[in-house]
Amino acid sequence: MRFQLLTVLACVLTASNALVVSEVNKPRENAEPETRDIAAPLEVRTGITTLAGAVAAGASTVSALAALTAYLAAHVKQQSDINSCSVVSGNADGANWQFQATTSGANCDTTSETKTLNDAITKQLKWMQSQKVDVACFTMKHGSGTWTGNLRISLDGKPVASGSQCYAAAYVEI
Repeated sequence: MRFQLLTVLACVLTASNALVVSEVNKPRENAEPETRDIAAPLEVRTGITTLAGAVAAGASTVSALAALTAYLAAHVKQQSDINSCSVVSGNADGANWQFQATTSGANCDTTSETKTLNDAITKQLKWMQSQKVDVACFTMKHGSGTWTGNLRISLDGKPVASGSQCYAAAYVEI
């Protein structure tokens, strides 16, 4: 008798689970049909547009370019992840740096991935080397978003540029 009761109970539970599953997979009455073309290629992610302004000439080189770039990109991304417009600064591998995000919107974050930031900062440091610049200011924009990343870098132990020095610099797109 107990065995028969357990068998009946198991059948009822299995049937009710099947009904629940079928309700989950059942399309909603007012649902819009999915119209995206799954064969269409993905949109290409946009890079970062960078403007560079030289503040002080020099002949310094970055010995550990990849390490410094990864270090700076991680700090910039961390600021974005915590939605911070605060100024952060530090030094690494003979470089002094300062970063601050600004926005015309409500948030101080960017959709840029760390690798995209890494590419932009690599471009900035290579520009400093090719132009023989020891102190520079960089402005980074990503797509049409409201985020702007302001990065100041100085090499050879020199202090980072002041706000007025960055404001007065002649910027070029790199």
